[in-house]
Amino acid sequence: IFSFGAFVHLTDLQQVRSALAGCWNALRPGGSLIVESSYHPWFLDACKGLRKSYDDFTWNTRGSCNNKKRTVFLEYDFTFKDGKQLKVPMRLRSHAPDELESAIRGAGFQQLQTYDADIRRVQTVNGIINQVQLDRVTASTHSIIYGARKP
Repeated sequence: IFSFGAFVHLTDLQQVRSALAGCWNALRPGGSLIVESSYHPWFLDACKGLRKSYDDFTWNTRGSCNNKKRTVFLEYDFTFKDGKQLKVPMRLRSHAPDELESAIRGAGFQQLQTYDADIRRVQTVNGIINQVQLDRVTASTHSIIYGARKP
């Protein structure tokens, strides 16, 4: 099972535990879980406000951070080329690496390894990811990938 970017949308640990229990139930013995989760430094940048422009639309963020709870409320404002606008509110949580690792182990997963989300090389076979080479977690990592196996 591969989850990229979903766990930041789970705003409390009970939601995380429930999601991991679902992953556990879906996997056969020997199956792998790969979870990516962004953490705190990225959230602070998003709260300050980001702006991106593309050919068809522009988006801006603004938000408020609760550093104690590591949560952020963001509002994305999309402005499309035809003048239409869309506001998308989003509540996110930065899970500390130790609490996410504990939740993964608590769900029964073993052989937990953590990696910096800076992917160096992806090998594919017929368009399917066969091998991913990742860097080990460093102090400056903004996103971590957790790999674990169901015994």
